[in-house]
Amino acid sequence: MRRRGRTRSATRPTGRSPRGALPEGRGGDGLGGEDAGHLRAARPRRGPGRGGGDTRGRRPREEGAAPFSPLGQLPFWRGQDTRLASTRIKIFDLFPRSGLPPAFRTWGEFEGHVEALVAAGSIPDYTWCWWDVRPHPRFGTVEVRALDAQTNPANTGALAALIQCLVAHSAEEAFVPEDPLLTNENKWRATRYGLDATFHDFATGRAAGAREEARDLVRRLRPISGELGCEEELEGVLGIVDGGSGAERQRAVFAKRGSLKAVAEHTLGVVPG
Repeated sequence: MRRRGRTRSATRPTGRSPRGALPEGRGGDGLGGEDAGHLRAARPRRGPGRGGGDTRGRRPREEGAAPFSPLGQLPFWRGQDTRLASTRIKIFDLFPRSGLPPAFRTWGEFEGHVEALVAAGSIPDYTWCWWDVRPHPRFGTVEVRALDAQTNPANTGALAALIQCLVAHSAEEAFVPEDPLLTNENKWRATRYGLDATFHDFATGRAAGAREEARDLVRRLRPISGELGCEEELEGVLGIVDGGSGAERQRAVFAKRGSLKAVAEHTLGVVPG
């Protein structure tokens, strides 16, 4: 998603920290920790009728959040099983301006929101808005920040392809906002149950499992992946669905060997991919 024209100063990263804010070595972009995955996707330039118009007032639909939270990699915290698929997501909720992003109808609304926070002394620039999904004017991209870092590079490539296709897909559809409280309910289910979660479509009343939703999403995005040249990477999402998330694998190792050291050794062993 690219922003044309001049960008106001509030939406340019300054690196200055407001009084009372947490110090960050890389400005607001640095928050998230080494266990967080940040993936950026530029809205591809496509022909007339294929998403080539102005999409500044849009964002990826809420359905796009569903495939990410179930892929948790952090079920343990301080030596204990939290019973969550992703503990990091709940820890990150402690920070301000985190979680689901507001629904901005125009780019000007986004700029106005950031400028109001800057004027109040809350933040130095837009990089201190740590929503799950946000625009990044300096790079001209949509940044998805909801992922736990994956231990397998191939999985990271699969999720990058999924995000790229979702961004392109969102440019083709009219955006119908959903009540964020309802969207958050599905996010919680994903955080808690991972790939075993059941998502509810509050508009239609339909419920479906996370694995079913992921497979259906890949099916619908295949034509776009062909245009973007990431067909193989997108198919990797199905490998994650069939092989299980990192949280599932870590718990399986712990159940078998009864040791978090064994879990760490297993995780390090799969890093090379």
